[in-house]
Amino acid sequence: MMMDVTPTVLTAAGLTPPADVDGTALFTGSTPERTLTWEYAGQQAIRCGAWKLVTDPAERLGAPQTPGTHLYNLVDDPTESHNLATEHPEVLTALIAANQTWSDTLTSWRAS
Repeated sequence: MMMDVTPTVLTAAGLTPPADVDGTALFTGSTPERTLTWEYAGQQAIRCGAWKLVTDPAERLGAPQTPGTHLYNLVDDPTESHNLATEHPEVLTALIAANQTWSDTLTSWRAS
């Protein structure tokens, strides 16, 4: 994630990132488990462990969006070729709920 760039560069330079710098230094050898969320050009995505949920994805930047929800296991399918939404409804439901919570928070931040 882009937020990891600053702590990674500081760590590579032999410096300790300040406590208020968000992100993870990737050269430390240990990346904590975390849920990542993002939004770009009408798409939303959430990643939790091996799983990634994408809503209204586009094949590439600038390409038309495909309406719907897509679920991928990035360990087994790093190219995001096989939508597993129907095969793993429990994972789908959990990630949709987590994404909705994040989306609601994002909406409230934008309103304030």
